[in-house]
Amino acid sequence: MRKLFMLIVFITIITNHLLAQNLIGRWQENSPEVSAGYLNNYQFLNDSTFLFNTSEYFGLKRIINIGGKYMYDKNKKLLLLTVHFTNEIVGGHIERSKESGSASDAWVIEGGKIKKILLPKPVKAIIKIEFSNQSKGRNEIILLDKIKYYKVE
Repeated sequence: MRKLFMLIVFITIITNHLLAQNLIGRWQENSPEVSAGYLNNYQFLNDSTFLFNTSEYFGLKRIINIGGKYMYDKNKKLLLLTVHFTNEIVGGHIERSKESGSASDAWVIEGGKIKKILLPKPVKAIIKIEFSNQSKGRNEIILLDKIKYYKVE
């Protein structure tokens, strides 16, 4: 009986690990296409850390990304995120972009420095996750709180 119990525990751990492996990679919001930059996207890594990167098309953003730890609960179909830090642009000045076709807007922050800021208290979020059976081309799709994300890396 003990061997059967240990086998069930082992299979459960392996199954959870394999399902979490499907999550590993970069998932871009609403589009499988990557051109000059990424749209909003999540990066899920093997070590249970994540980054949420803001769209590279908005030149006036101060927050580049947020990051922390994630846990996937396959039974409840939930993704549990704990945000520990932000990477933000500090300082700099606003100006019109000198590059043609740079971003969806023509304004950018120039001369700022990227600074990692640890949150005094981690922020927790629970996201409903669904792995979609449909795909667009070769891209896998997940739904995070019903928003489509396409695997792009």
